[in-house]
Amino acid sequence: MTRGAEATQVEIADKAAAVGRLLLGSLTDFRDFFAVSERDYPSLPRRALRSGRADVLRRLGPEIERFCAKNFEGMTALALARLYDDLADALRECGIAGIPLREFCTAYAPVSDAALRGAPPYATVVVSLRGLQFQFPEDQLSKDLIAAIDLLKMLSAGRARDRQHAQYVARQRDFAARSSVLAAFNLVEAFLAGLLWSVLDAKMVEVPSLPPAQRRICDDPCGATLRSKLEHVPAMASGRPFDVTGPPDRLLRFAKPFRDSLTHPSPFIAPERFGGYDKMEYFHLVDHMIALLVVNDAVETINRINQHLGRCTPPWLQEVVATLDSTAPSQLHREFSAVPLDPTEACGSSGLASDKGVGFPRFGPSVRSGRL
Repeated sequence: MTRGAEATQVEIADKAAAVGRLLLGSLTDFRDFFAVSERDYPSLPRRALRSGRADVLRRLGPEIERFCAKNFEGMTALALARLYDDLADALRECGIAGIPLREFCTAYAPVSDAALRGAPPYATVVVSLRGLQFQFPEDQLSKDLIAAIDLLKMLSAGRARDRQHAQYVARQRDFAARSSVLAAFNLVEAFLAGLLWSVLDAKMVEVPSLPPAQRRICDDPCGATLRSKLEHVPAMASGRPFDVTGPPDRLLRFAKPFRDSLTHPSPFIAPERFGGYDKMEYFHLVDHMIALLVVNDAVETINRINQHLGRCTPPWLQEVVATLDSTAPSQLHREFSAVPLDPTEACGSSGLASDKGVGFPRFGPSVRSGRL
């Protein structure tokens, strides 16, 4: 083998090994990774090249082959070396790089199902010192939800050391409760959007022949309401009607006013067509019990849709379920049975600011009038 061929073989193997260690998350910094590209292989002594080639044949070659076989379909050392070159510039710039999953599979090699762990085709391949990750909204939002639930449970169970600490804990607990409600709805929205994307991407439906309501969702996915998506997207994916009674209905009637009061806070009454509920009251009512009820209904709604589609619970949702206290939902439903499931029961239908709007037991001169 010529000197040039030996240099090329060793360089390819070193780049493949370096990018493999990076993808596995085995590097603590980029020094070893970038050292490969800074090495002038053609100028290395022949003895060093031969030693490197022997190492390739004895150790690096089999190691790279095992890595490729486990995580990819048809990946080669040459493709890994190309991946190294493509990553190097981006990683030098900001330490992280991303590419759409489909583009990655086309440019380098398809990723194995075992490595994907259920990541959808619209996922983004992200490479950093944390290794190779497949990021998509459902997975990231589920982690947001888990973080909010963990914080909520920790703060609800702890005891304050003093008054100042008690105030801090109360603020953090309120933040965690509101974050849990918002994260739960964000997760449902992301799940439905991903499901609709899959339906359209796989051409599972002929859009022009769909009923008007479903056609409007396909034409304007971002403009569709949550109610319409819950009713129609699972039906489009399965080819049969989806029953929204139970958790989906509770999510819309009971939980959604809390979410809407947080995303669009206002001292005004919601319009009659949206339930005519007191936004201020619902804003202030969000606490750890309400938050866990909302999260539970969101998780059960996603589970119901997966069951309707004949799918298993995805890994990202399994982690949320594991985080939830399994006894909390039933207890909370009993303890908070006084909260009206229909927001129209809570207040009047005027569009003006509410005269209640506090979400707590009412006090003041108007309450004391006629009493001692």
